[in-house]
Amino acid sequence: MSLGTLAMKALRRSFIRDDPSPLSVDEAVERLQVQAKAQGWRLPHSFDLQEFYARHGPFEMKRVMVIYLCDPPGGYALTRPDAFKPLLALMPSSVCIYETSRGEVRVTRLNYHFMARMFGGKARHTLRESGERMDATLAGIVTQRRCHPHPA
Repeated sequence: MSLGTLAMKALRRSFIRDDPSPLSVDEAVERLQVQAKAQGWRLPHSFDLQEFYARHGPFEMKRVMVIYLCDPPGGYALTRPDAFKPLLALMPSSVCIYETSRGEVRVTRLNYHFMARMFGGKARHTLRESGERMDATLAGIVTQRRCHPHPA
């Protein structure tokens, strides 16, 4: 197994959640947009990465949609202290719905539950809450296992 494959497995167990979906890409995107709004997320942008790559070269790839989710009060609370401003690089949070070379649809996003373990105070609370909202947003969209319980 290559070093890159091992690194990706480590990422999938920590910072990134990547789960299969029983839906098509279009169905998953549509349902995500509806459920995200119902959970209070703002949706500032969505991006068809497959189409963008096709316009900028002879790149062939399966479907990839990136949907950005934002929680202005949560994001502000998290990054208000200067010490946490580097987290702005992760905002707004993206959910990627993509098709693998074998035709499987998968949904990937940040693992807020894991990230919450690295922080204390308001940051931990905000990340934990974001994880719960993301789980609720993706209900019925992903075949999800709860692999990272809440930090104590």
